[in-house]
Amino acid sequence: MKNNLKVVNMVVSGKIPIKKPMSLKIFEKLIDKYNWFLPREDNIMLSKQFNYRKLKALNVHKRQKNPYVTIWCSGSIIIVGLKNRQEANDIYNFVIKELKSISKNILK
Repeated sequence: MKNNLKVVNMVVSGKIPIKKPMSLKIFEKLIDKYNWFLPREDNIMLSKQFNYRKLKALNVHKRQKNPYVTIWCSGSIIIVGLKNRQEANDIYNFVIKELKSISKNILK
């Protein structure tokens, strides 16, 4: 019997190598410069949907599917909506690049 299973949604989590917890000043810069947003005001975390894919795929709500990233002030990161490991690495590198452009000495 042939296996017809395929990976359609991957979730990765980890920690960004930062020297100390991110301050609200860094969060404000990310919001202003790179369009990150606060999904909940009672928790210190930022989220962003990256328009990564060239082909348009719609979800059940008729919105385009793309990887969605959430970072916390402690440096924890979670990326959902991935199709493969290469997408995870690319999105992680985009996040690191944006953090480096905001503050040169935040990363270890």
